[in-house]
Amino acid sequence: MSRCGLLSLFLLVVGVPVNQAEGIPRPGDRPRDPITGRPSFPKKAKDRSRYGNLSVQQVNYRLRRIAKTKSIRKRLITHSHNLLGAHYRDDPLGEGAQGLRDQDPRLQMSPVDCLTFVETVMALSLSQNLDEASRWMDRIRYHGEKVSYAERNHFMLAQWLPKQHRLGLLRDITAAVAGATLTTVTQDYDRLDWESVPASKLPLYFEPSMAPRGHHKLPVLPWYAVKDRARSIPTGTLMLLVREPRKYNPVRISHVGIIIQPREESGVTVIRHASREGWGRVVDQKLVSYVESLATKSRWPALGINLQLPLQVGD
Repeated sequence: MSRCGLLSLFLLVVGVPVNQAEGIPRPGDRPRDPITGRPSFPKKAKDRSRYGNLSVQQVNYRLRRIAKTKSIRKRLITHSHNLLGAHYRDDPLGEGAQGLRDQDPRLQMSPVDCLTFVETVMALSLSQNLDEASRWMDRIRYHGEKVSYAERNHFMLAQWLPKQHRLGLLRDITAAVAGATLTTVTQDYDRLDWESVPASKLPLYFEPSMAPRGHHKLPVLPWYAVKDRARSIPTGTLMLLVREPRKYNPVRISHVGIIIQPREESGVTVIRHASREGWGRVVDQKLVSYVESLATKSRWPALGINLQLPLQVGD
């Protein structure tokens, strides 16, 4: 299930991305899906990212060069920059051509959604070539060694995030950034009536055996504190958007992106993310106005953000 598809159309008021790609129709001019009412994008939309114009050999050459950079976050920022302009598609990755349920590729540069964009950047940052990146994608996206739809980390709070912590790829730094403003959200999946959850809130081929279990907690930087704390977030940190609880909705984390700090003192902190609503590309948007709009203008308000610092394997 795509986490990015859960964002409401009110995002259009957040403002023009810092690097809005040319040639993308304005939100009001874009045709909409007749069933969902959401903006639709061409199935063969052009990939405007730097990597989109390169051959496999050329990408591998750049991966080898970037891999020489010691800092994992610098590598992550470089790869994410090279994917700016990659076009958006819901749930673009799958189990490969031999998959039983989802035959989409296991790794590709474009199209991406919010989660596969971040996963791809993480995998590239840990690799010296695309073969290594493909193996990292499998580790990041699935519970264990088996690549199958049932084994995918569909639920961010209960599956995806714990898997990255077990791999040693991420460390939660929300409390350190939030200080006294810190809050905590909880989700008890054992008490959730899964039979009452609408299909739109579940993975496409959801089966009861795929339901997560247990009681999960997540530290949160409240939305109203983001403005004061934004510049203290380390550049390259992953930002997870945390929503208010809903009785028949198992989703608490609905979006993910990468925090990028400006080089100049007068610059602004941005979130680099694959944006479904409005732009249909990987773009940079101002972090503070983005989060505040989600918190104050959405029918499903954001409570705040969770922050995960990327780690070098072995750190």
